[in-house]
Parts: sequence; structure tokens; C-alpha cells
Amino acid sequence: MNGIPGSNRSPSSFEFEEQSPWRPATHPDGALYFFDPERRLFTDTDMHDALLRDEIEEFYHHLQKILRADQLTIPSNNYDLVLDIAPKEDGRIQWSYYYACHDNRCLFWLETYDASYMLSEINGVSSLAHIKHRLEASYWNHWSLFPVVFEGRSLPLPVYDELTGILSHGCVDLMTSMSSTLPYDDDTMYKMINLVRKAKETDGSSQYYTAATTRLLSFFAHWRFLYFHGQRHARLVRDKTVYDKPKRERTLFITLLSPLLFFAPEVHLRDMERLWTDDVIIQTVWKSFMTKLLGEWEYVILWSTVMLTANVGFLAIPGVVLSNLSGNIMSANQVHIFTSPSQIASSLSIEASVGSIVIGLLLVRHNRTKQKEDPAGAFAYLDQSTHRLFGLEPMAIIFSLPWALLMWSYVVPTLL
Repeated sequence: MNGIPGSNRSPSSFEFEEQSPWRPATHPDGALYFFDPERRLFTDTDMHDALLRDEIEEFYHHLQKILRADQLTIPSNNYDLVLDIAPKEDGRIQWSYYYACHDNRCLFWLETYDASYMLSEINGVSSLAHIKHRLEASYWNHWSLFPVVFEGRSLPLPVYDELTGILSHGCVDLMTSMSSTLPYDDDTMYKMINLVRKAKETDGSSQYYTAATTRLLSFFAHWRFLYFHGQRHARLVRDKTVYDKPKRERTLFITLLSPLLFFAPEVHLRDMERLWTDDVIIQTVWKSFMTKLLGEWEYVILWSTVMLTANVGFLAIPGVVLSNLSGNIMSANQVHIFTSPSQIASSLSIEASVGSIVIGLLLVRHNRTKQKEDPAGAFAYLDQSTHRLFGLEPMAIIFSLPWALLMWSYVVPTLL
């Protein structure tokens, strides 16, 4: 298309018939979606396509028939309906939908819905009150996906006050507790408070602030779900399990190796078990752990380099390497070099230093970007590094090798 039709209409409506109830909207992230303000319908199906538009309309009327045929009553008229269609491999079209109730802040369906994919994130979900947190997270995510504002659809102002309260309490919790379960640091949450206050000044009229605010509400509702808020066994301390299960015992593998590595694997293993309690990872804790590891390895590399230089210089001192070069030597075949305890000790120290430097550099190179991983990326990294029999023990041993080899480079010369 090279030309723009002459009209005082919005260019976004050119491809629709005048009587079409569907309107296009652009998400703040850039995605295109469509909505019908009269029927409160939403979809990300391409409604420019007449065939797809007809399919969506048929889908909507089918749901209306179910309501009439089964004599179902929706308790509130204050809801959105999201419709989606997708082709399957066998050529058929799959219909998907959900209702988003604004009064109860949850999603609902007209028949029993298999929500196992939502509830399988954690074990032990048994009460409707717990499931409500997950449904509320999905409800706010619905707002974040379809943040368009029109008459009769905008965020109530008390929602902004509620989110400000959540963030304010979070800041206090982080400042007064060393074991908070919150997913952000206090500086980040303080910035969020300022953004929410600015969003409230718009009176809910901006889809950009609506998308940002509801995304935060979705995050915190999901956080309440992961930490069993409102349940008898809620997790109040981030490194305490909510499950009644025996603590994993150390295997003979790490029990024997740990003393040889100056018990460094035990320190790393304990830290990893604490940050991965019940398979839930807090991003700030993960970032702090990886930052500490990288700093430790870089520090060890520096001191290993110092030890390597000292040992090379030591071997150059006359008398450390014993030989008969001071005698009457007529040919190279007559030269004999004798091994001394000092030479052996220094050579072993050099090998330990080189091993510390090489392994340290490899670990730094491999894990440099890991501190920027989100919780899902961190979970995948730990999960794929977990051994079927030994768990995280091999990973803890590898992480401790640079420091343990540095220690051996210092200890070996004192033993010979």
C-alpha cells in the first residue's frame, strides 16, 4: 500500500467495515489485539481476516447458546470475555476462552477447567483460597495483556492505593528482615512506589500505566501463590521448606572429598540449597549468590597468579635446583640435575596455582551472565546441573576447586 485514503477517519479503522464492532488496539509492548467495547470481547486473533472474524463470532454465539441451554447464570455482568482460535495439526480449529470477572478478580469458565498447568508449579495446592491467588495473578495478567481503557473499563483508584500499600510493606520488610521472601530489593520497590503514584494521577485513563500497574499486581499475586499466603503452612522465611520431608543427607562422595578441598564444597552446597528451597528461586538472592561467586573466583585467580609468580621466581634462585654445573663439565651428557625437596614442593605449588587459574577462568567465563538470569533461567540452570544421585554436590565441588587448589598451593610447600 503506497497511498493513504482521503478521509477524516482514523487509519486504524480503514480495514474494517463501518458497522464492525471490533476495534484494533496496540499494546504498549507493540502487539496488536482487538476488542469489542459493547460486548467486552478481547482477542489477539487477526480480525482483519474476514474468515477468522467469522470464526470468532461463531465461537461467541456458541458460548451464548451454552449459557441459554444449560441455564447458566453469571453472577456479575462486570466481566471481560477473551476468545482465541488456533489451527491444529489435523487441520481443525481449536477454540479457547476465559472470562475475567472484575468483581472477584479471577478467571472462570462455563465448565470444569483443567488448571493443572497453572497449579503444578508447586506441590501441596489443596485449598480454593490458595488457588484464588493463582487465579488473581492470571486476572491481573489479563489486564496487562489487554490494557485498553474505554467507557466502563478502567482500573479503580483504590487499586493503586492497594499496590502502594503492598510495595510500602515490602520495603519495610526488606529493611527489617534478612530472610524476606519478596522478589525485589528495597530500592527497586521504592522506584515502583513512585511509578504507581504517577499512575494514580492519570485516574486510570492511560493504557500504559494500566499495563504497568497490573503487571506488578500480577507478579505479587503470583508471589503470594508460591509462598502459600493465607495457608496454615505459609512460608515466612525464604530458606525454610513448607513441606514435611526429611532433609537430604550428604553422600559419601562429598563427605570424603570435602575435607580434601578444605570444606569449601559444603559452604557452596549449603548456599545453593538455601537459595533453591522447595524449587523456588528469588531473583535478588540468586543475583547476590552469583555475584559473590564471581567475586570469589576473580579474587582467587589474582592470588593464584601471585603464588605462581612467587614459585617461578623461587625456582630461579641459585641453590634451589641442585646440579653439577659448577664442576668440570666437558659435554652436555655430563650434566646431572638433582631433585631437591624445595624444587618438588615449588613445582607442585605451581601446578596447583595453574589449575586454580585455569578452572577459575573457565568458571568465570561460563557463569559471567548467569547473575542476570531471571528465576526461570536460574531454575533451569540448577535443574540441569543436578545429578540424579548426588544432587547439587558435583556442582558445589566444581565451584570450590579454584579456592581449594589455591589453598593447596600454599600448603604443599610446608609439607615437604
